[in-house]
Amino acid sequence: MKPIFKRLLSGVLSATMTVSAIPIVSAHAEESAESYPYTMFAASSDEGAITVNAGNLCVNGNVATNGTIVSSGNMNINGTRTEHADESMLYVLKKLNYSYFSSENVETYTEDYILEDLNININNPIDVDGTIELTGNINLNSGIKAVDDVILNGEVKNSNNAIICSETGNINIETSNVNFNGLIYAPYGDIVIDSDNLNLNNVVIIGQTITIDCPNVNANYSNETAALIGNESDIDVELYAMGSYNADVNAIDIEWFTNYSNSSYNILCSDDDETYILIDTVSDVTEYQYIITDDFNKKYIKVSLTTNYGEIVESIPFIVEKSGEGYTTNYMDTDEDGLPDVLEIQIGTNISLQDTDEDGLTDYQEVYVTKTDPLVWDSVQSGTSDADADIDSDGLSNIEEINIGTEPRNDDTDYDHLKDGDEITYGTDPLNPDSDGDTILDGDEDVLGFNPLEYDSNNNGLSDGDEYVKQTVNEDRYDLTLFENNLAIPSLDEVTAKGNVNSNIKISEYNGYLKGEERSYVGKAIEISNSDISDGKLSFVLSTDYNVKEYDLFGETTNGLVICYNNGEETIPLDTTYDADNRTLSANITAQGYYFVLDVVDWINSLGIDLNDYVIETEAEPTRISTKMLKKAPAKASASIADIKIKGQVDIVFVIDTTGSMRNSINNVKNNLMSFVDDIESAGIKPNFALVKYEDITHDGDDSTEVKKNGSSNWFMNADKFKDAIAGLALGDGGDLPETAIDGIEMAHQLDMRNSAQKFIILVTDADYKVANNYGIKSMEDLALSLKKDNISTSVVTASSHKERYKVLYNTTDGIIADINGNFKDELFKISDKINEETNNGYWIALKGLIPQIVKLDEKPTVGSNADTDKDELRDVDELKSITPDSYTNISIYLNSLGAKNLPDYKLPVYDYYSNPTKKDSDGDGYLDGKAVTQNGEEVLPRDPKPLKYEVIPYIEDLCELASDYESNFNDSQKLVLDYIRAGKYNDHEYLGAGNWENTSGKVDKDFIEYVDEKNPEIRNYLYSKDKNDTKYIKDPISGSLIDFSHLAATFSAYLFDTNGLKMWLASHYPTSKYPNYSEDDIDNLAGWAGDLQSMIQADLLIYYDYSYGDEWIGDHYFSRETLANYSSDDFKFFVYSLLENKKQDDYNKSTHIILDDYRIRNTFFTIPDQLADVDAVNLFVNCYRPKNNTTISDCLNEYYMIKDNTRFCSMRFDVFIQNVFSMDEDFSLTSQYWDYQNAYWDREISRDEYKSKICAMFTDYVYKYTKEYTPDDKKWTLYKNAPVTDEVSQGAARAFSEYIINNWSW
Repeated sequence: MKPIFKRLLSGVLSATMTVSAIPIVSAHAEESAESYPYTMFAASSDEGAITVNAGNLCVNGNVATNGTIVSSGNMNINGTRTEHADESMLYVLKKLNYSYFSSENVETYTEDYILEDLNININNPIDVDGTIELTGNINLNSGIKAVDDVILNGEVKNSNNAIICSETGNINIETSNVNFNGLIYAPYGDIVIDSDNLNLNNVVIIGQTITIDCPNVNANYSNETAALIGNESDIDVELYAMGSYNADVNAIDIEWFTNYSNSSYNILCSDDDETYILIDTVSDVTEYQYIITDDFNKKYIKVSLTTNYGEIVESIPFIVEKSGEGYTTNYMDTDEDGLPDVLEIQIGTNISLQDTDEDGLTDYQEVYVTKTDPLVWDSVQSGTSDADADIDSDGLSNIEEINIGTEPRNDDTDYDHLKDGDEITYGTDPLNPDSDGDTILDGDEDVLGFNPLEYDSNNNGLSDGDEYVKQTVNEDRYDLTLFENNLAIPSLDEVTAKGNVNSNIKISEYNGYLKGEERSYVGKAIEISNSDISDGKLSFVLSTDYNVKEYDLFGETTNGLVICYNNGEETIPLDTTYDADNRTLSANITAQGYYFVLDVVDWINSLGIDLNDYVIETEAEPTRISTKMLKKAPAKASASIADIKIKGQVDIVFVIDTTGSMRNSINNVKNNLMSFVDDIESAGIKPNFALVKYEDITHDGDDSTEVKKNGSSNWFMNADKFKDAIAGLALGDGGDLPETAIDGIEMAHQLDMRNSAQKFIILVTDADYKVANNYGIKSMEDLALSLKKDNISTSVVTASSHKERYKVLYNTTDGIIADINGNFKDELFKISDKINEETNNGYWIALKGLIPQIVKLDEKPTVGSNADTDKDELRDVDELKSITPDSYTNISIYLNSLGAKNLPDYKLPVYDYYSNPTKKDSDGDGYLDGKAVTQNGEEVLPRDPKPLKYEVIPYIEDLCELASDYESNFNDSQKLVLDYIRAGKYNDHEYLGAGNWENTSGKVDKDFIEYVDEKNPEIRNYLYSKDKNDTKYIKDPISGSLIDFSHLAATFSAYLFDTNGLKMWLASHYPTSKYPNYSEDDIDNLAGWAGDLQSMIQADLLIYYDYSYGDEWIGDHYFSRETLANYSSDDFKFFVYSLLENKKQDDYNKSTHIILDDYRIRNTFFTIPDQLADVDAVNLFVNCYRPKNNTTISDCLNEYYMIKDNTRFCSMRFDVFIQNVFSMDEDFSLTSQYWDYQNAYWDREISRDEYKSKICAMFTDYVYKYTKEYTPDDKKWTLYKNAPVTDEVSQGAARAFSEYIINNWSW
């Protein structure tokens, strides 16, 4: 650079300033670029953006502005005249710099350049970091460029194409005569030309506004100038290179990414990062294999390209170092601050300074640790350096936390309920949750009255952790499901226990294998866990939905309710009190375990045990009933086990047409049905009855089909009460025949029938049926197949004229047909005979449970029996622990708890078992007891090694325990769990442990993998697939869908833990500077569902169609690269939606290897298991993971995939997914708008279709940024450079994804 100076020359100076000439049009001008189309263009949208004050204006060329054109005289434009053009400004400063201002002859000045002379000859380019002001006779034969204004006074003329350019300011030309050829360019400023005589011979004029004052104006379009500047704005050419060692051929596989095309690439190598030698030059590829012929210790490798206009762009070097028998590659880090140069360049930090903004934190610490702005000294609190700021308000500055080792963004690093700053004050260890080792968290010791620095605070010889302390349990220790749809709300107000119960105790709903399907539980069973309890008071508040019964039991009145306790082996009825005013049951407890409220009388009746001589339920109102005299109880005696015979369990649902057409037969129907009930009752079985009545939903409304309730239950276990319900049936209308029988049958189908019972439906109608229903059933055939699948025999009582219409129903389900107008009673007895036969054809036993579970085996267990009731490839005798009962449940102790006295011991024989012989999946976790789950002949889920342990995947709890033993920090231990799972796709730990997935949450800890394999080798067998090319699946027990478990673990890890590695990877692999500016949630989504959606569009949608099956692929939609630009958004939406649904999955999987541009091969899938993994990862992150409550990964998975009574999570995964995505976004307005729409829908202010449309539109807009704006550039993904991602592609894909998600809502 020349010295800074300012020249002021008077008009008497005659020296002429000249220097040797250079070519005017750059030799590097792009030959094939599209020419700029306008002679004049003004980007301003103002009125008069182009103003011409001239008598005559003649322009040979096109004129355009985003505003309007104003002329005071005649205007003759020999081209197009466009106002309100909606055109973008053309930014070509870089192109001009390299075309005109980059040679050695350029005269540069770092301050204003002011020159006044009689004659000024500009033959060499002038580049000024300020303002240019020239006064005189100006001969402009080259280019002048100023950062600020350009002011020309006097006379301007030139004989060659020239440039007048202001980078940020205005151009003002005020002369008597102007003869100009070339470019006048002020992209951010105004251009004013005031001349007496103006000849613009061959020009292009571009500015925000253009004002010309001249008597006459002639302007001609310059083809040469237009070709020079082209019609595309400058891009910041980016080039990133990275390599990996290929041990198979002893080479470095180099790969690079750029946003610039049409260039060759130089591969350069250096030993010292100073002197580089050329390895090779390649074209039309973005990868190169550098074969290592001689060993070395360290080398630097980079790639360079030269643009068409002469700019040389080099990648940041990466480092190759010798490591053992091979080599490792790493990113360059010039200042050794831990932040790779490639990311520093993207962020804008100085690669040579560890602390760019000098705030006391290194750039690495700001990006990775504090997540503050490394370019701003006080980005957290104005006036306070980021090092001295306290982001998490824990009393420690950021730099203090870094020095100590605590987390600056977490006020309680060790999750011990003490803030980090308080721990320093108290003297406890902020990195150890239990500083004194007494098993109580530091923050809990003060709550309990202990000293966190004393192992035995009261010196009584017991550690603080072994002391029992009386406490109150907070509401947040209860599972929220216990307060929803529960007839008995639990409350453990006071408890004496070890440790702080509000840190360890967990009170949750229990739906495990011990609960069974009995209907005598009142409300939900609970499990109290994670706390050593010595004493407490457990209460259950009865919901107003529960009708409190009253029984007369041996002269005493009782509600029949008892709180029971089970320790996993034995159930004990507790001494229970009842506060009628507050509807509250209470009992004292002394241990953790399972607790539930049992209606004892209801239960005994449901068992079918013949104790009716001693226990009778009376007709009751909620508060008081009339009593019956009971037989006197016999004297105390030991009852023989043989005296108790278990009756067969049957669920029978009557579905009765109550439309007006039944008027003539309803009384006869009622009488015969009651006789049928009596016949069933006397047949040695124990039925449970339910009653559904239906009319015609198209005439009488959706609620005209209903279940007749027995209090709060769907079922009647007392035959007399059921007959009363039948007698009380009233007829409605129904309109014209036929009626909506399918709606009534499916309502019966949806009832909570017991899997352990024989199941029957009996339809009674005099009319034909119509398909209309509330369940989306398309035909009677579909309904019949669904009933058959669930082993529900369905019989029909109807008019003989409708026999053929209902034939598919009763034939498919193995039912019978009866004539409603014939010998009705006899016909019904045929049905009862069938029920009796099927129910008594087998051997009924009681299995161990909270209360004994009554089930039917194919035959009595005996030595050598091969019976396999559940067809799970395990014999019943192999599933039972013994062929004889293992224990006996004394029924009398339950009656005694209700006040009965001197009853004999009525003992029920109970079998213990390894797995339930009547269920293929005893614990309901998706894994079969006796065999592997296969799909298309391939094993996707192994046999369940723990058939009575509910786990989303076997050994997940074991893995969590090993992780806690290995790593004391809770958060870090949970990351290890996910590390182990995501490393499991390949046996050599490479899948998701290296390459792209490594960047989502760091490297897999291979030492931990080895630790687990050593401690429990069985974990590997169940968490790792046997073939490294196979995917490890888990099975969603609610939907039955398979989920890619390794994919889920990696994506879940990305949301839970650090994704800064992904930022670095994006910065090095994608030619854009946008990614580092995105929010953390944006980056997380790119590691999950958004990234997979992009991959599908890139590889599967845009590339595969060169190798597709043409019009056979999907309908008549054929896609090819050549005609891609012609496809509509609807075309792409249709196609992407079809891929998401995997309608052509068989063909789709044939596209495993997709050739991209003849040089790159990529394996790509986007299957349903991938989709579910992505969606579930978001929901698990938002809804289930609570580290401060020590929620383990196992807890998360089990909560999310819970099989019973769970309508919040995986059964509604798509519903909550959109809500969760909105809640994660920084723009809170999305969440607010979402809830506005949902509330409007709930309040019936908008219809379901309107609600669906509004949410879909919102979500489409959100998804669109990932299919368009968040792509590496706005026109193409350069990985697939010949596959343009047009607006139609992006919008269609966004619409398809959004509609797919919403169409899968559970509603």
